[in-house]
Amino acid sequence: MKQHKAIYQAWNKYVAHSTPIPNHIDGVRDEITASWKRSKAKIDPFQTQMKFASKEVLEQKLQENTLLIQIAYPYLVEFYRHLQSNDYQIVLTDSEGCQLKRISQNSQQDQMAKEIQLFDGCLFSESSVGTNGVGVCLELQKPVMVLGSEHYLKMYHNVACYSSPIYDSTHHLIGCILITGPLDSYNPMIMGMLSAAVAGIEKEFELTSAHLLLTSTMDSFNKAILILDHNSKILHYNQVLIQLLKLKQTDLTGLYLHDLIDVNSLPSILKNAENEIENYECIINNIDNEQLELSVTVKPQSMNTTLILIESQNDVHRLANQLAGFKAVATFDDLHGNSSAIQNLKLMGKVMAKAEGPMLIFGETGAGKDIVAQAIHNESDHKDGPFVTVNCSTVQKAYLEKELWGIYDDESPSERKPGKLELAHGGTLFLVEISNMSMDVQEKLVQTLQKKSFTPQGSQYEKLLHVRIIASTSNNLYSLVEKGMFRQDLYYLLNSLHLTIPPLRERKDDIYPLLAHTLKTLCESLGIEEPKFDAESLDALIHYRWPGNTRQLESVVDCALNASNGKEITLGSLPLDVVNDYYAERNSTYFQANNRAEKNNSSLHPKAQEYSQILYAIKVHKGNVKLAAESLHMSLSTLYRKLDKYSIHPKDFIH
Repeated sequence: MKQHKAIYQAWNKYVAHSTPIPNHIDGVRDEITASWKRSKAKIDPFQTQMKFASKEVLEQKLQENTLLIQIAYPYLVEFYRHLQSNDYQIVLTDSEGCQLKRISQNSQQDQMAKEIQLFDGCLFSESSVGTNGVGVCLELQKPVMVLGSEHYLKMYHNVACYSSPIYDSTHHLIGCILITGPLDSYNPMIMGMLSAAVAGIEKEFELTSAHLLLTSTMDSFNKAILILDHNSKILHYNQVLIQLLKLKQTDLTGLYLHDLIDVNSLPSILKNAENEIENYECIINNIDNEQLELSVTVKPQSMNTTLILIESQNDVHRLANQLAGFKAVATFDDLHGNSSAIQNLKLMGKVMAKAEGPMLIFGETGAGKDIVAQAIHNESDHKDGPFVTVNCSTVQKAYLEKELWGIYDDESPSERKPGKLELAHGGTLFLVEISNMSMDVQEKLVQTLQKKSFTPQGSQYEKLLHVRIIASTSNNLYSLVEKGMFRQDLYYLLNSLHLTIPPLRERKDDIYPLLAHTLKTLCESLGIEEPKFDAESLDALIHYRWPGNTRQLESVVDCALNASNGKEITLGSLPLDVVNDYYAERNSTYFQANNRAEKNNSSLHPKAQEYSQILYAIKVHKGNVKLAAESLHMSLSTLYRKLDKYSIHPKDFIH
C-alpha cells in the first residue's frame, strides 16, 4: 500500500498538475514514467469518455482478425476457467489496441466493464487513453503490468492490468491480451499463466497459418493436388480436386481414396504406385461411376506419404497444342473475292461449320483448302480447341498410323508419343490429301470414326474421340473408289458433308481483288510503298489460267514485287510463264483474225517476235518441224523446246 501511495503522489504531482515530468521518479518504474511523459501532451488525465472505433471500422477489424479470434478465443475461455476467480475479465485487442472480444461471466464484471468502458471497439492505445496495460504493452512490445495509479487516467486507478503481446511466426505483432480486475485482487502469478496461454496461441496460430498458406498455395494451382498417407488416407487436397473429380462432397477431411474414386477403375500401374509416374493418361471412374479422362502424376514422398497431381487430359493437350502452335488463324474473311462462287463457298462453309460430322474439301492444288479448313474450324464450336494438321502426302505410309494414333506403353508412361488424334482433342484434325492414305490406315480411321473412340498403339486403354475430322483432296476420290484405291465406307463417311473450291481460272472476278490484297499485304509486311500494276501486266495476270491457283498467285505477286522498280509493276516484272502465256494468247488471236503471219513485226515484244517467227515457219511448212527448223536456222531440239514453251502444236497445221 505504501508503494501505491507513493505512485499516487507522483501521479498527482506530475500528471494531474503541470509539473514537468523528469526522466526518473523515485518509487515509479521508469517504463511508467516514460509513458506518462509520452501521454501528458495528448491526454486529459481526468477524462471519463473513451474513444471508440466506428461501427464500420470495427467490422473491418473483426474481419481482418478472424483467424486470431478463432484461435485465441478457446484458449482465453480455458484460461478464464483456470483463474478460479470472478474478479477478472479478459480482453483481446488487435495490434493497434482496439478491443475485439471480452470474456466475463457475471453481472459484477459487466458492471465494472461498463464503468471503465470495456466495450468492443474501445481504443486502448497509449495515444488514445495514455498509460494503460494494453498501450504500454504494445508500445514496448513485451508483457507488462500496470497497477492502480500507474494508469494515466484517474478512472483506472482502482484497476490492475496484466498484458502480453501476441506474435505470428515471423515475429510480427498481431494483437494483445489484457487480464484486468480490481486492484485489491492483485495477483502477480497471473503473468506466468498469461505467458503460457500466449505461447499456446502463438504456436497454434503458426500451425494454422502454415496450413492455410499450404491450402491457399495448393488452391492456386490449376492442377488437382492430393496427398495420401500409407493407408491411402487423405492428408491434404485442394479445391481443384473436388472440381476435377466432380465430387458432391466438399470437405474431404478424414476420407480415403476409395471414397473419391472407384479404385477398381485404376490401371494396374496406379494401384501400387511405389515408383514415380509422370503424366500417365487414363480413364478413371469417380465415386458416382462417371468416366473421367485424366492425366496422373505420382511422386512418392518421405514419411510414407504420396503426392498425386491430376489434370484433365483436355488441359494437358491444350497446353501441348499451345506450345506446338496447333492453332487456326484463317477465317472466312481471308477468302477474298467478289464472284458468286466464292460467296456461295463462304455461305455453305459457315453452315457446315456448325455440323459435328466429318467433312471433305475438294479443290485443285493451291486452291486454298487449308484456308477453308481453318475458317470452318474458327466458325465452329471447336474454335477454342486445337487445329492439328497431318499431311498424308509427306508422312511416310509406314509411320502414318503412329502419327495419327500415337505410341503408348502402359507400363512405361515416359516411353510414349501422343498421336495427332489425341493432340487434336476438343478441336479439329485436318487430313491433307487423304487420297494418299494407305488402305490399312483408312480401315483403322473408319473404325475410329464409327466407334468414336480409339486405342493408341501398344496401349490397352481406349480414349474417347472428341475431334472433328476435316479431310481434303485434289484427286477424284470417287474414281479412286471405283478403282479400288480408296475405301468406299470412308469415302461416304467423309463425303456426307463436302465443299468444292472452284479453280481460279473459273472465277476471273476474284483475280483482281486477290492481286490487290496480296500486294497490299506484302508491302505492309515489308514496310514499303505499294506499287501499281500497269495496264499490260494487269491484263496478263487477269487472263492467265493460274494452274497453281491462289498459292501460285501469291508467289507471282511476290516475284513481281521483287523484280519491279518499286513504283510500277510492268509485264517485264512478271514470271516468264505468265508472259509467255500472255503473248501466246495475244498472237493466237491476231493470227486467227488475219489468217496470216508476218515474219517480222517490230511493234511486238522480242518474245512475241520470236513466237510470231516460229508460228509463221510451222504454218508455211504445214506442220513439218524439220523444215521449219531449217528455215529458222535452229536445231531440231531447240525448236521442239520452244514449241513446247509457246504451246504451239505442229499437228494443228497439217492439212
